[in-house]
Amino acid sequence: MKSDHKTREDITLSTYAAGFWKPDAPFAVDRAAHGRAVSNGYLDVAESYTRVHLLPTWGAWKLRDLTAKRLDAWVINLHRRGELAPATINKLIQALRTILERAVEDDWISENPAERVRTIRAQRPSRSILTPSEVLTLLAGPEPWDDYRHYAINVLAAATGLRMGEVRALLVDNVKPDHIEVRRSWEEGYGPRQPKAESARDIPIAAKVYGILSRVIRETTPISLLFYGQDGKDCPMSKSSLLLESQVAGDAISQ
Repeated sequence: MKSDHKTREDITLSTYAAGFWKPDAPFAVDRAAHGRAVSNGYLDVAESYTRVHLLPTWGAWKLRDLTAKRLDAWVINLHRRGELAPATINKLIQALRTILERAVEDDWISENPAERVRTIRAQRPSRSILTPSEVLTLLAGPEPWDDYRHYAINVLAAATGLRMGEVRALLVDNVKPDHIEVRRSWEEGYGPRQPKAESARDIPIAAKVYGILSRVIRETTPISLLFYGQDGKDCPMSKSSLLLESQVAGDAISQ
């Protein structure tokens, strides 16, 4: 949308960013049209960052008055105060970059000042990982697992590279003797959606993997979702339970 001169001079970040992250707003619609759709979860998080952190500081500022120097000073101040993690500060920068990049495309401003704002270097905590032999032990049989389904999920993920959302959204009908049909992914708070980057695909599986999944179907009698959760057979197992059980089983064989 082209803007007249007066509006272009006076528009504030708060005015321009109103409704920016809605699923039916131009940003999300255009991304989807170009094959780069963003999830509802991403939009929710970005909206929260904008509402809670960006607008209270910059909402009243005119877009034309936002400069890289001012934004960079704000980032440095956030880091010095220590109230937000470096990773969170970097996500704020990214959200602001996205909004202002769209403002450039819409001809509200001539350049994106946030592009020249430096991110904060985040210190990544060291993580211990299982050795190859421990992984083989973990997946060799269901003994370390309290729930056979968690064993099946980890074998399936290791054999196919399925993402967690894709595993959680898997239907009984997607399990074939020689392959898995990946047609959906489960998005927290929204339910099933297309796989990331529209990556629907068929993945070959070995007879052993099919046998493990067949046992899950036989013993748990799922109706539609293969790995349903405690809330009912139409809801998948929770992310937290999947991560916790995997951690417990990993700890058991690494001690």
